[in-house]
Parts: sequence; C-alpha cells; structure tokens
Amino acid sequence: MKLRDRNVRRIGVAAASLSVLVLLAALVYLPAYSATISVDAGDGSCVSGSGQTNPYAVVYCGIQDAIDDAAAGDTVSVGAGTYVEDLVIPEGLTGLELAGAGSGSTTVQGVANVLSTSWPVVAPNIEVLADDVALHGFTLRGPDPVSGYYSSGMVIGGAGLEVYDNAFEVPNAITVDDISQGLQTYSGVNNPTAGQEVDGLNVHNNTFTDYGAGTFGFEGIYINPDTGDPTPGGALTLANNSFSGDVVRAITTERSNVAITGNTLGSDLPVADLLDDLVYTPSAWQGVNVAAAQDITLTGNTISGFWQQVKDGGGSLVFANVVADNTFDHSAYASSGVAIFWFIQDAIDDATAGDTVSVGRGTYDEQLVIGIQLTLNGNGTDVAGGTATILQPTAAPAPGEYDVEVNASGTILQSFVFDFNGSGATLADGSRSGNGIVVSDLNGPDVTGVEIKFNDIYTGDANTGIQTGKNADVSGLLVQNNDFYADATGFGEGVYINPLKAGSAGNVQVLDNTFQGLIFAGVSVEASDVIVRGNQIHSDVSKGLYGVRFIDITGGQTYSGVEIGGPSASDGNLIEAFQCGIRVGTTTDVGSSLTANIQWNDLRNNDVAICMKYGTHATFADNIFTGNLANIRYPLLLYFPLIAK
Repeated sequence: MKLRDRNVRRIGVAAASLSVLVLLAALVYLPAYSATISVDAGDGSCVSGSGQTNPYAVVYCGIQDAIDDAAAGDTVSVGAGTYVEDLVIPEGLTGLELAGAGSGSTTVQGVANVLSTSWPVVAPNIEVLADDVALHGFTLRGPDPVSGYYSSGMVIGGAGLEVYDNAFEVPNAITVDDISQGLQTYSGVNNPTAGQEVDGLNVHNNTFTDYGAGTFGFEGIYINPDTGDPTPGGALTLANNSFSGDVVRAITTERSNVAITGNTLGSDLPVADLLDDLVYTPSAWQGVNVAAAQDITLTGNTISGFWQQVKDGGGSLVFANVVADNTFDHSAYASSGVAIFWFIQDAIDDATAGDTVSVGRGTYDEQLVIGIQLTLNGNGTDVAGGTATILQPTAAPAPGEYDVEVNASGTILQSFVFDFNGSGATLADGSRSGNGIVVSDLNGPDVTGVEIKFNDIYTGDANTGIQTGKNADVSGLLVQNNDFYADATGFGEGVYINPLKAGSAGNVQVLDNTFQGLIFAGVSVEASDVIVRGNQIHSDVSKGLYGVRFIDITGGQTYSGVEIGGPSASDGNLIEAFQCGIRVGTTTDVGSSLTANIQWNDLRNNDVAICMKYGTHATFADNIFTGNLANIRYPLLLYFPLIAK
C-alpha cells in the first residue's frame, strides 16, 4: 500500500536547474494543501490501481486505490454506484474525508466474512485507523448473509472519527451464531493504532437496518473498552441515529464516557429474551446495553420493542432518570434491578423482596404472578391523556388461572388500569372473561397486608375484579380508592371476599371505591371481620343485582364483625339502582349465622334497599332511603319500611 505525505516533500529550487524543475513539474503534482481525489466507477475513463503519478488529475475506478494514493487531509469523493470492496484507512491519513454522493446514490458493499466458530475474530469491511477521519454519504452494506459466517462491519481504531449521514445495511443472521455488527470499535488491547483509544468518535444521523434473508437480525453499534477505561481521555457521541428492521441489539457500550442521545431504536423481531433457557429464537433482545461502563449519558432517545429496553451492567444509570429523559413504549424496572424491561413480569422477576417495580405508560398484554413482597407502581389511569399504565391481557384465561396473582404479603398494587375484559382502546365494552386479581389462592399461602389502591379496574365479563383465595389468610387486605367498571354486557363483580382461613385476624377493608356499570354485585362478603365503608356503588346502565351482599354460599357458617357503612355520615356507602341495594343472609335456611352492622348508608332508587334473608343478625342505624320501591324486605316477603334516624 503506497502512502503519500505531501507536507514533508520539498524541492530546493536554489540548487536545481530550470530544466530539472520543468521535468519534475511534468512528472509530479505536489500541492501544499489538502485536495480532492475523485472516484467514479461509472466514468469510462476511470483508472484502476494505486500509484498514479498525479492522483488529483485522474478518476479512480475503486475507492481503496484512491485511499492508497491520498495524503493526510485529502478528500476522497466517491460518485454514484455500487463498489464491492473492503476498505482500510491507515494511520497516516489523519484528517481524511471519505465522501459519498449520498446514501441513496453511493453504496459500498463489504466482502470479508468470518467463520462463526472463530468469534470474536474481526475481519473489517471498513477499517479506520487514522485519526480525525470523516466518513459520510454512503450506503454501507455488509456482504450477503451466509450460514456459519458473520461480518464485522466498520471497525474503528483511530480517534476523532466522525461518521454521519450513512445508511448501514447489516447482514441479517441466518443462525444465532452469525449475528453481525454494523459498526464497532477495537478494544484497547487489540487496537492496532499507537494511541489505542477512539476518543472523540462521533456517530450521528445514520440509519441502521438489516440486509438479506436471515431471521436472527443484527447488532447496530458495539463500543468496546479503551485502554483508558474506566476513565478514558475523551467522550464518545452516538446521536440521532435510527435503528430499524430485524434488530437483535441496537447499541452496546463497554466504554465509559459515552453520550447516547436522540436516537430512535426499534425492532421488527418478537420481544423476547434471546438467551432464554438457551433456546435461541429470533428476538428483539436489547435496545441499549451498558456493560460495566460509567459516565453514560442517555437522553432524548426513543426506545421501543426490546425485551431489555435498557440494560445496565455497570450500575451507572438511574433508571428513574432514564425513563424521564427518554421515550419508551413500555418500561418496567425494579429498584434493585439491572434492566428496564418491556414486560412487567420480567421486572418482577428481576426484583428482590422489598423493591418497588415502576411501570411506565403503555398497554401491557400479559398476566402477572407476584411471589415476593414488592410495590408495583403504575404511571396512573389517565387513558385520554395518553399517560396511563394499562394491563390488558388478551389470552383466554385457563380455569384456575388469574390475570394477576398476588402470593406475597405486604404487596402494594397502585396506579394502574387493569382491563380484564380485553376491550381494546374503548376499555368499557369488551367480551373477555378475565379472572382478575386474586390475593392468595384456594387453601393458599398466608398473604397478609396487601394493598390495592388508586386503580381503574374493568371486570371480566361475568367475572370478578378482585377476589381472595378461599380459606386463605388475607388479613389486613386493603382495597381502597379504586374505580370499578362492569361493561354493558358482562354483568361483572367488583370485589369478592371469600371465607378466611380459620384463626385469621381478618380486618379486611373495602374503602372509598366507586363501582359503575351493569354490576352483578359491587362487593360480596363471605367472611368475618370485613369493613365495607365509604364506597359509591352505581348500577348506572340498568339495574344490577346487589350493591353489597353478605352471604354464606357453603351453608351453616357463622360470620360476624362485618361493617357495612360506618359510625358517621362520611363513612357510609352510597348504593343506587340495584334490585337489592344491600343483601344479608341466605336464600333458604341452611343454618347460617351472619352478623352485621348496617349504618349511615345512602340507598337510592333501588327496587329494595335492604334485603334481609335467612340467618341474618343485623343492626341498623342512620341509613337514608330515597326513591326505593321498598326499604326493607324480609324472607316472608313482608315489607317493613324503616325510618331513617
């Protein structure tokens, strides 16, 4: 390879004869400033081969030949066409500019592939070892995908490189071992340059997509560690690039002091863990992978559709700031976790006991199992404003399978929209019979002190929003400040408190919730020591069956300590437009004993305000009756109007 350095070649005119000067001038052109060398394979007069006498006076057919004849600071201008060749810009060509005619006009397609079994060997399609090089205006296409081979793409060893306005087309891998990179840097120990660092690299305004018929996708940018890590000499910038198509991983940095800003990262591959159980399937695996690096700036990016939207292997990122400073379609992370995930369940699985799992806006199609104590925080319920966190499973629920299973004491669920009827964008009129939220399970483990609050809950058709496991200890359960919706066709149920495990402390509270729609029952209680207070229960489409019911399905049971309403006017329930506002007791006499205090409730426009059935032991005080067809009905169909106190 021939190198030219015009800056050190000089002619001593005082000692040369005129004839010698004339002869030299005829043979060699030596400008004292940077100049342009042209490449145009479509030019019929283009020349092949390096070593041209005057590189500035000819048009080259190939790019590498022009680079070989260039000097530091030159511009190699490449015309339209497709150039099938690998390129090397050696160390001596500081400040070289390699300029295409635009990514829609000039294509460089690489040649070299590497046997997948040779990984991590590199065989660059474009190798840049010089400092301060600018490379722009190209489609940079890898070689055709071949099973058992990968390509290394552009490999950078020099400092101060600027790569911009290019379209990278990276081979789409045929197997998981064939995944290629669009652009990567040499690691410090393997960097063939004297400086062994890539300080000042600026990769901006490029596009990265897949090329060829593979299915496993590609990796966009991989920044290896410099010799100066963890405190390299200068910053790197990856800005305003776009990643699309079959992207398995968009950006990785093992180097510290990198700014990743304004990029758009997405993938057409399924969202999944590429390495799950070592069963490799094509997967949108990672958006940004920060591997053991520090001082990473991650702002202004749009990241969507990756199993790990952001992975932090070095512990340098604050995920709350990352979520605030970037745009995600999904984001879920645990306070002690290592990644921002696309799926909520993966963030739960990444958590440790006592963590908070924060879930960003978006619609999440999944079912959840919570097996350790944590706080699960959504982003709120403002669907119209576009900021809500919506859990909306669409798979048909299997018998005994719930949409959210809470199996850990002390768990808190708050600020979600839970849509269990699968209604899509309208939320209110789907047809899925989702099984909702269950706390513990039939004869399940003790799950105490759970709080479910500040959520919007759309019940599954003919199913329940929140229920407890039968014969489980769910003492201390608090269901508060939720809005329940039963759709116009579904006849759903809001809350069902099943019988508690013998010896349980109870103290289950259903407080300050609202219930709307065609409701079978707003709140059902089949247990002792339950408080139902401060709720607004409206069957506002047509009359549902029960606002609140206190029942014994098993028969022959004794339940007591149930409060429906409370000790003051502010504690009562507003119950409106039901066939039976409050029902207490069993339809037939099965030996039950149900003791309740019913106080300060506002019962309006019900067929019957309070339905007294068999086995009832109830006290009444300070209830308000308005517009009901009957205030109280007893088992023998006798009417006993009750005067409010």
